[in-house]
Amino acid sequence: METDIENLENVLNLPPNSIIVACAASQLTEASNGFSSSLYQLNVQWKLKEPHGEFLRPDDDAYSLNKAPSLADPKDVAEAATKSTGVMKHIAKLDADSTSVVPAAADSTSNNNNAASRDTDRSGEINLIVKRMPNRSQWISLNSEATFEKELNMYSLLVPSYDEILDQLSRKLYLEDSTIQSNQHNHLFPKFLGGRLNLKNSPDYVDEHAVILLENLKRSGYENCRDSNLDMSHFIAVLTRLAVFHAAGIIIRHDQKYKTTFKNLLKTSRPFFFGAKDKDIELINSRRREATMETVKKFNYDETFNVKLMNILEQTDKKTLPSSETCYSSLLHNDLWVNNIMFKYPDDSKEVEDKGKDEIKDVKFIDLQNTNFGSVAKDFVLLMYTSVDQSAWAYLDMFTLYYHEILVGNLAKYFGDHFVRQYSLDRFRDELKTYACHKFKHIFNVLKQRYGENIDLYEEHLECILDHCIQYDFI
Repeated sequence: METDIENLENVLNLPPNSIIVACAASQLTEASNGFSSSLYQLNVQWKLKEPHGEFLRPDDDAYSLNKAPSLADPKDVAEAATKSTGVMKHIAKLDADSTSVVPAAADSTSNNNNAASRDTDRSGEINLIVKRMPNRSQWISLNSEATFEKELNMYSLLVPSYDEILDQLSRKLYLEDSTIQSNQHNHLFPKFLGGRLNLKNSPDYVDEHAVILLENLKRSGYENCRDSNLDMSHFIAVLTRLAVFHAAGIIIRHDQKYKTTFKNLLKTSRPFFFGAKDKDIELINSRRREATMETVKKFNYDETFNVKLMNILEQTDKKTLPSSETCYSSLLHNDLWVNNIMFKYPDDSKEVEDKGKDEIKDVKFIDLQNTNFGSVAKDFVLLMYTSVDQSAWAYLDMFTLYYHEILVGNLAKYFGDHFVRQYSLDRFRDELKTYACHKFKHIFNVLKQRYGENIDLYEEHLECILDHCIQYDFI
């Protein structure tokens, strides 16, 4: 599959008066079931122009890769266009069958967090992730237009406020006790380096030139453990960050300072299939329901249970499940499972499967294309049932207590104790009972993706989930 991508430099914030001297690209994933966009790793080496034998010295602010050009302001775009000569002239075509379409640039051995190197102030290297649209024939089935716009809005409009709130919470914690060292308020997402919906920077449509540029977390030392379930230590580490993420969303919802941000938050919360055709959605949903129920009928539950589950899946597809805004409503990641979580460990740490909570330096969430507004219980349930060792499910009461303490603790730190009186543990447990079934369809789809052709493991996992849900009155 070959795709032309032009003028990427318009959204990549390089220093002024710089030129591209080398560029290498390789495809990481192709759009498919479960991936609504294609991922590329891009390595760009740049240097400053050298008029009359002397290098121009850039403004310090130009090195801040977080200051990506505005998507809406043509002036910013025009200014950005003068900063470099054309990344995509070096990689006019990205070929899925090729690991490198141009001579690869020399690899940097320094850990520079993907920022431009300051060794000389005259040259640098940026290693980033490029998300782009898939082949146009896949746009409807993958709902790529809606999810791409949703993710770009999340990074450009919302993440800055999340970073600001986490910085405030970190300062409050330090002022309370400077001896406490905690990573729970580290920024939650990869750095956003720029993006666009189309070459014209119009907010009205998405085309094949849409891109999102992000920090390459692997180059920053992060790892993914998508091929294994989380043990209790890793689950607790992720729960900590999830509770902080949800707390920040509740803060945005209630603090008037973030009134505009909250409007943007709601903008990212449109239904997943926004923009797709009803008949296509109905066909996809119907096939998945039938396949799921064929499997469930093997487990010998009584017919009453099967009918109840089928009704839940149908109501999920038709979006008629009863739902209401509660105190526990926040922005949801809405696709948080092991595939979308990255861990960072000390350099001398053991193998991934032997690493414990104390050795986890940081956790980051990726793939923000399905964000939604609703009960935080939905993220909690999806994460636990898709990504955590089944042996840990027996400790659900402990996990709910831990998550609740982190969530309420951060809200109290920000608003004061009076604000959190409504956030009781019993009320959160009621949320789990009410909203767990809303995620059944999503959970089943993730399991299908995780296990692929291994039907036996899929069916075993699915039956364990249903048994556990019956035990805790989730269905």
